[in-house]
Amino acid sequence: MICVSSDRFAFSVHSFLVLDNLLKFYRQPCVMDVKIGRQTWEPAATLQRVQYELKKYPIIHKIGFRFLGMSVYRELNNERITKDKEWGKTLYPEHFNDVFSTFFHTDNIHATTVKRVEGILMEMKAIEKWFQRQRLFAFYSSSILLAYEGEASSTSITAKKPSVHMIDFTHVYDDTDKHDENYIFGLKNFIFYLENYLSDVKSDQLMIHD
Repeated sequence: MICVSSDRFAFSVHSFLVLDNLLKFYRQPCVMDVKIGRQTWEPAATLQRVQYELKKYPIIHKIGFRFLGMSVYRELNNERITKDKEWGKTLYPEHFNDVFSTFFHTDNIHATTVKRVEGILMEMKAIEKWFQRQRLFAFYSSSILLAYEGEASSTSITAKKPSVHMIDFTHVYDDTDKHDENYIFGLKNFIFYLENYLSDVKSDQLMIHD
């Protein structure tokens, strides 16, 4: 945000970072935090720091992302399921469908689940499209926040739409005239696994209807 201030003799322009509550339109938000990029350390990091980061989640260099946690509201039982980053460190690709199933609440498969996943994918592909165009910045140890409304009776039109936001920009560097391949790699892989999950959900629905 840019603000213009003035006194009797001069004008000055100031830039500010503005904090926003990304979940303000949700009554019972379901959220997932995912770190994107296979390199989570800064370019000038020491060898010790690099080794420390790699030990956190050794397969991140292969898949390019890590689940940091999630919170899911179960309306039927009026309860909330919460997972933290230690849980995320235990996950491998064979677990991802179960993770998505828990997050998107597909105990009983229905059209709402498909809409949630498709809405998230649409937002993520928009972010991917932006990264394919931009050549100014490289993002390290940044995350995306997935969110949707967990209360079916919510009357908020805005909250009914799933959302994806980029968060955590502490380690962003100028990277003139180069694609951020580190971030793109992780984003593409996350989309790949989520699309596979969506395909499985749709297949299960067809079997139920048959």
